[in-house]
Formats: sequence, C-alpha cells, structure tokens
Amino acid sequence: MQEWGGAYIATWNVGGVTKSSVHFSQSGDVWSQLSMTVGKVSNSISLSGCGPSSTSIVICALKKQLMNPAEAAFYWVNNGLMSVTKDSKGNYGLSGAWSGPESISNAYGLYTKSFYGQPDDSLDAIKKYVNGITCMAIVSGTGNSSKTPYTSSGHFIVIADYDKTTGQYIVINSRNGVDSPKSYTEDAINCTSGSIVSPKMCCIINTVPFN
Repeated sequence: MQEWGGAYIATWNVGGVTKSSVHFSQSGDVWSQLSMTVGKVSNSISLSGCGPSSTSIVICALKKQLMNPAEAAFYWVNNGLMSVTKDSKGNYGLSGAWSGPESISNAYGLYTKSFYGQPDDSLDAIKKYVNGITCMAIVSGTGNSSKTPYTSSGHFIVIADYDKTTGQYIVINSRNGVDSPKSYTEDAINCTSGSIVSPKMCCIINTVPFN
C-alpha cells in the first residue's frame, strides 16, 4: 500500500508471526530526482541511492525514527560515503561505500557487525541475529541473474528477516515499489557471477550490543 510518494509498508510472515517495516523506493516521486553531488559529478537518488535508501529503511524500522532517503543521502554525501565512478564507456557516476551502513547506523545509536568479502560468515550472522524486529542486515552484492535481488553493477539491499523453517531470506529492495518484500533462497543471496561472489559486504544492524 502506497502511503506517501514512494513510502510503503512492507509486510511479511515468519513462523506464523506477521511483521512489518517501512519501505522506501529510491524512485519515489518525492525524492527520486534529488541530486547527490561529489565534486563535479551528480547523480539522482533514483540512479545511485540504493545505499542511502536501504539505511533509511533500517533506521526507521529499528529506531522508530523517521528518516527518508533524501535525509540519508545527505548524510552519505557529507560524510564521504559516496565516491565517483567511471564505467567502461567513460560515463561518470556515483557509488556508495561499503562502510556506509555501519557509519550511519552507529551515528544513530545502533550496533553493527560488518563482514567484507566473507559470504559464508555473512550468511551465518544473518541466520543468527536477524529477526525482523530488533535486528536487520544490509548487504551489497553483484548478480546478473533475474533470480537474485542484486544488479550487474552492484546493489545494496535490506535483509529484513530470516525464516529458519523455510530457509528463505526476506528482502526489502529499494528498487522495488509495492512489489516488496520478496523471499529469496540462499543460492539467490549467495550468488556467484564469474569471479565475483556475493554478498561482498554485510552489515548486521542491531538495537542492542552483540553477545
């Protein structure tokens, strides 16, 4: 159900318990064309705002504090978490730093545990901690298959919950509007594309210290 120009309520069920979270689409008409600028390069939130959008979802869900993608993008840009990239055709763009979710989550009083290039450890931590209420995860990965939630150029997504019974990962994807959340198998989350293994980055975000 759309509530406000790109803000939705994502609802899912795990173990007979219905849970929900705010879901922001980076293409929401309120903020999608707002620019993020680093040096002489500007990109819209719609094009390059998956990192800020994902962190705004998690902060709203766990802190019960409103932060939309535009506000999160301001933090990412002003804290050096967006950098200039250049593709094979010579086109410039912006990319979010893997450290972004940890930085903004810590700034808002949340606890984090991050993994880089350790997909097995990342998935083990997701299974252990993520519960859709007090703990979620943000991962960044690359995948060329339509069966994965990633994109060929890399993408941040929210893993809102893990269903221990079915082995399904509940994903809130800022590139999807009302069509979120979706459930994915472990193969879809831990996908291999050539020499690239995803997730490349995983940040577990918790409301309490990790034990």
